[in-house]
Formats: sequence, structure tokens, C-alpha cells
Amino acid sequence: MLEEYKECKRNLKKEIRKTKRRYEVGLASKGKVNPKGFYRYIKSKRIVRDKIGPLENQSGQLCVEPREMGEILNDFFSSVFTKEKDMEMCKVWDRSKDVMEPIAIKEVEVLARLRNLKVDKSPDPDRIFPRTLREDCVQIAGALTEIFQMSLETGSVPEDWRIAHVVPLFKKGSRSQPSNYRPVSLTSVVGKLMEGILRDSIYTYLEGQDLIRSSQHGFVRGRSCMTNLIEFFEEVTRNVDEGKAVDVVYMDFSKAFDKVPHGRLV
Repeated sequence: MLEEYKECKRNLKKEIRKTKRRYEVGLASKGKVNPKGFYRYIKSKRIVRDKIGPLENQSGQLCVEPREMGEILNDFFSSVFTKEKDMEMCKVWDRSKDVMEPIAIKEVEVLARLRNLKVDKSPDPDRIFPRTLREDCVQIAGALTEIFQMSLETGSVPEDWRIAHVVPLFKKGSRSQPSNYRPVSLTSVVGKLMEGILRDSIYTYLEGQDLIRSSQHGFVRGRSCMTNLIEFFEEVTRNVDEGKAVDVVYMDFSKAFDKVPHGRLV
């Protein structure tokens, strides 16, 4: 009996090594297609991991306890957000007479998005893995479509979609300063599916009504930092060829995404 156990143990170790080797070869061969997955695996094998803290509290003392450091980061991240009591919306120039039609979420679209989920992404706070959603997409697409449409019509979302796991990522500078960390929120995968459908519908309307300026390159389909630089380079070159002086001013807003009032966004 003992010999059979040892034989099974040896065979298991061999299979584990073979499977691991095949997995690593697959990652390497797909490195150009999926570089994030490749480097995530390399990072997971590092002996030395990046640590958080110790963090300095408001009294100037260094804290090492996980709970204390979590409270320090939470206080700092919360302080960055802009809260407005009396919000006055600015007037927008009416450039379009066509009102956007109500969004109707279709099951075929939900199914397509489920099938395109990236299985290597982290699970949401409910511990629902994207792989599970993608493999069961046919069975759950109809139910999710009804939930999405009901959420859109009632103007409310499930409580679980509002829960986020916040992971602090170190940027640069002193590790003891909470301002040198940026929060990354892991939210509901299902909630983000619905957000993607709404985003694409709204974007299609804005694009069709010519409400997005041609000078905008960020968050625009087919445009990026690279297209912005190319257009900028062409503009500078044209002015220099015409003998004109060129002055360039770069502006950067500190924590711009965090400081935008949520009331104005929604």
C-alpha cells in the first residue's frame, strides 16, 4: 500500500511539472499578444515582493500594523475627493436637436460581452471569477439582461456592485507617505459589463451628433497619446516651416480623476 502511494506521489509530481512547463511555454509564446499575463506571472515568482509602509500618520509616527495602515490610506484617499454641497451645472451649448433614444439592453449583446471577458483578470469582491462567467455565458445571459434593464429603468444598482476592494499601489518617493500611493478599485465584474454597454451606447450617440471635439484624443476610439503626439508634431513642424515661433505649455492636474465631483459626472 505504501509503495503504491509513493508511486502515485511520484507520478503526480511529474504531471505537475509537465503541466507547469506547458503553461509557461504557452505564456512565453503568447507574450506579445498578452504581455500583461506574462509579466504578471513573472512578478508572482519574484522572491522579494513590494511592501506597503510603514506609513506615517498625522502625528508623524510610523505605523506598521495592517489595520492602522489601512485607516491611514483610507483617510487620505477619502480626503482627495471633492464634495460639493450646492452644485450648479454649467450651461451646455445646444449642438444637437436629436434626443438620445432610451437604451434597450439586448441579450445578444450581453452574451457577446460575456464571451469576450478576459479570464486572467482578478475576481470581484463576490469572488466571482471572469472565467466562470464566460464559461457559463449561455446559461446566465438572459437573467443578466433582465437585471441590467431593470437597473437602468429604476435608476438603481444592486448593493454588491457598489462594493470595491481597494488595492494601494506604490508610485514613487517615500513609502512612508500615503500620498505616494494610488488606489486601484476592484469592482463587480458583472457591474462593469453593464457599464460597458451603457458607455458604448452613449459614446455612439455623442459621436453620431458630432459632440466630441476633433482635438480630443483621450478616451476616444481610434485615438491615443500617440495620435495626439503625431498631430502635435505636424502642427509644430508646419509653424516652424512657415517661420513662426512655437511655444508649448504642458499642464497636469494632480489627482484629476479623484477630484472630479461625482455629482457632475452623473
